[in-house]
Amino acid sequence: MEKYLPLKINCSITTECWSFYRFAIIEAYPNLTNWTIQHYNHLFADEHLELFYGVNGQKYDQYNCYSPVLNIKGLFREKILPEQLVPFIKRQIDKGIYVLVECEYGYLRDKLPGYIHEILVCGYDDDRQAFQSPILDGLKWNIAYITYNDLEVAYSILDDISLDCLSENLYRREYLMPITLITANTQYNVDYNLCSFYKDVMYICSESYKVHKTFIDELEHGKSFHGYWSCYNALLTVSNNILNDEKYYSTEYQYALYIKKLYDYRTKLQKDLSTLIKFFNISFDSKLTAMGKDIVKMLNICYMTAIKYNITKDKQCIKNIAETLYLAFYKEKEILLALFDTLCSHLIKLK
Repeated sequence: MEKYLPLKINCSITTECWSFYRFAIIEAYPNLTNWTIQHYNHLFADEHLELFYGVNGQKYDQYNCYSPVLNIKGLFREKILPEQLVPFIKRQIDKGIYVLVECEYGYLRDKLPGYIHEILVCGYDDDRQAFQSPILDGLKWNIAYITYNDLEVAYSILDDISLDCLSENLYRREYLMPITLITANTQYNVDYNLCSFYKDVMYICSESYKVHKTFIDELEHGKSFHGYWSCYNALLTVSNNILNDEKYYSTEYQYALYIKKLYDYRTKLQKDLSTLIKFFNISFDSKLTAMGKDIVKMLNICYMTAIKYNITKDKQCIKNIAETLYLAFYKEKEILLALFDTLCSHLIKLK
């Protein structure tokens, strides 16, 4: 016997595991996808120059923010013993419920022990004696099969994990419990809100900002607050650190990762803005819309160049990224400020 639940592996958000799992489910259901257009609309950089989806310097709440489209329930390990895990997961899949299972990921992926991570189970195949799950290879998600036995062993290993290791991984409770059950609310109906659209654009445009033009060491005005503008500043600051041989992230992989996160965010934003402008019949300069597409292309170039830098260690790559980010920021500012003014005028005319 076999059963597979729908999953969109190439969903809008790929660079945060906890967000990817939820979006891969949501975007697998056509009536749920429209929910994303007015949600997950903000990105920020924290004091460590790391980028996260969230607003006002707070990451999105993985337990509650999806409530219109996903039902999420968490269980502690004591509820499901290792020998109960396989039949338990199969029962959930039969009921249309996705299962996130925290386990010793190193065992599954031939990595060093002590790497606690979760996998999303979206199907099973008794002939293969395996579960189906998306697995991250580098920066790309692929569908893989994990045998029933391997998952049971990886799950059971955590019974003997040290308290110190569990303590170090306590931050994970911000995103999920040891076992997390996710059900899609297929009865959801989209309800776009013009005032929410206005508020999102206003939030971005009202941010103070600071932009670091890396290659000539130029600082522009303002204090940087948590929000979209801070993402450009963070990546430009990191670029400058690399050029000056200063420590930036724990791995070079993260530099490319955060540029990819900015690219993913801007790709989604471009699509969402176009949808909402059309839906609310807002008259907006088509040249500025085209400029938004240019920004998406520029950020993709930055991402590919960051990967090239990881291979070649050629600092000219970093200079090219910094220059492109700097230009993209000013294009971005022009688009969003103009959109904010347009939305203000549009709202004033409405009765």
